[in-house]
Amino acid sequence: MDMTPAPGEHMFAHSYVAGTPVFDANGEKVGVVGVPETQGNYLVVEKGWLFTYELYIPFTVIHAQDQNGIYLNLTRDELQDDQWKVPPGGGTAIESTLPPPVPADPPDQESNFLKGGILPGPVHVDPLSNG
Repeated sequence: MDMTPAPGEHMFAHSYVAGTPVFDANGEKVGVVGVPETQGNYLVVEKGWLFTYELYIPFTVIHAQDQNGIYLNLTRDELQDDQWKVPPGGGTAIESTLPPPVPADPPDQESNFLKGGILPGPVHVDPLSNG
């Protein structure tokens, strides 16, 4: 079953399954759909055997999809360009989110727990005393 989009239709509505083969414009296998399958409006393609890396392919360069795999409008040589290795947004594959910084104590107030950055030592408690 050929799933070539009609003119003006994009492949956004189609689902992609991890491990599905991805072929270039000449029908040569260039990788498989990765995990996660998509990131934004990009298909994530895992390439390589021993040392794998990911390619981020815009949906607009997907030519067709059928039971054999996904076909791109790009050749293997065009996919060698490093631009396809950069995740959408120019960040890392998984964007890290750091927690907000902890506000410092005002200079006139010093924490009772930390005095000058030194943790308090062990406190001896006499179990027989009343206080």
